[in-house]
Amino acid sequence: MFAHMRGFEPMIGSVPSGGWLWLILAVAIVALVSWLVATAVVRRGGGAPGTPDDADAILRGRLARGEIGAEEYAETRRVLGLK
Repeated sequence: MFAHMRGFEPMIGSVPSGGWLWLILAVAIVALVSWLVATAVVRRGGGAPGTPDDADAILRGRLARGEIGAEEYAETRRVLGLK
């Protein structure tokens, strides 16, 4: 019926044969974009909640900027369980 159409391939399932390549390509693009977004979020500090090392670094930074004193620094470290 469609023999006059060069390159026509019959349907296999619901996706024309050859269309599988486009489907795989679309899935790969979505995966790549998802990975790029996740990487950007983590690099900007919006990732998972901080670790004790992060808490210690924040606390040391506050002490260095003069936002807290030595007593509050020591007390907060004790409360957080930092050694």
